[in-house]
Amino acid sequence: MNGIPGAAPLIIGRDHESRLIDAALERAAGGRRAVVLVEGEPGIGKSRFVEACETEMLALVTQVVRLRCYGEEDHDLRRLVEKL
Repeated sequence: MNGIPGAAPLIIGRDHESRLIDAALERAAGGRRAVVLVEGEPGIGKSRFVEACETEMLALVTQVVRLRCYGEEDHDLRRLVEKL
């Protein structure tokens, strides 16, 4: 966290990813659907990055759906994500 009550955590070194999220938010705020997939190896900060973006997302759009997969055995959720 960045120490400010109610503020999103400070994320460093995710400029490219942040620009991709911003582009998806612009589409969603304009009434178009947008899907963002955040993936990577365990422990690289995916959850922290999404949490940092969530406050901005909810300020711009009316609905945010957040799904998680826990390992390769989580096939049911993987099928749902593939259908999105």
